[in-house]
Amino acid sequence: IIEQLDAEVRFIEYDIFTLSPNDTCPFGIGHDAPGDELDLDHGNPQTYCLENWLQIIAEWSKTHEHNPLTVMVDLKDDLSDGIGFGMDVLDSMVENIFDKLLWTPKDLQEFRDTHSAPWPTVSQMRNKVLVLMS
Repeated sequence: IIEQLDAEVRFIEYDIFTLSPNDTCPFGIGHDAPGDELDLDHGNPQTYCLENWLQIIAEWSKTHEHNPLTVMVDLKDDLSDGIGFGMDVLDSMVENIFDKLLWTPKDLQEFRDTHSAPWPTVSQMRNKVLVLMS
């Protein structure tokens, strides 16, 4: 991930799966299952735990000037089915990890309230992270 960010990649997608409520990690990443096709080399986390993979982006963002980063979290499980962890846990994780780096709907509304444009320019969003979920 660091190599990609250093190369100015500005869109990262993680496929995520809910894990057992007994697991210390609520969400795992991988292609077809947690841990599937993950590159655990090149400074990447040595785990499939989503939290670690988001933290590496946040830490990089804090120490590098950059255009807005988009992190797509592609939900491979139904978070509303009552099995495993839900959307509230995922939202809290994202908010806690990215904190002030996160560009939120509230930020967009505040921008619109104080500017005549409907959306900020890339330069106005420098050093921000947008997290999208699908």
